[in-house]
Amino acid sequence: MQTLTQQIVDNNSYFLIGIMIFNVILFITMLVHIFKVRKLQAQYKQFMMKDDVDLETLLIAYSNRVTQLEADKEAHDKKIYTIEDKLKTAIQKTSIMRYKAIDNVGSDLSFVIAFLDETNNGVILNGIYTRNGSYTYAKPVIAGESTYQLSDEEMQVLKEAISKR
Repeated sequence: MQTLTQQIVDNNSYFLIGIMIFNVILFITMLVHIFKVRKLQAQYKQFMMKDDVDLETLLIAYSNRVTQLEADKEAHDKKIYTIEDKLKTAIQKTSIMRYKAIDNVGSDLSFVIAFLDETNNGVILNGIYTRNGSYTYAKPVIAGESTYQLSDEEMQVLKEAISKR
């Protein structure tokens, strides 16, 4: 033990230099860790935003929002399906033609209009102009055909309307 004490006393300056180098290394390591902790604190504050909300509360809020959005999407999907179903019966195909019903009466004052839905159901309107007046006739169309006899003009307009998509 005395030899150890004697060596420390004899080499006191070397021993102090070694301890100082060790302290400098520890000090540098401590500074590096302080900077890392500050960086982590800044990232934590940014992550937690400025409301001091903890992570659990934040995740619960996001989970509730996702659940609400899924419910809203399902409701919107049902509405879209209903609208698409109703749209099938809306007028989607039309065709019109003006023609001269009577040769010696004016120009093309008579007309034929076809209104059809997606499944080719609808109506054909025929407006005939004569010297004595103007008359309008409606003929129903089911699946692209009418139970009434159609004139050439009505057939042409019906075919044009059916060919539209």
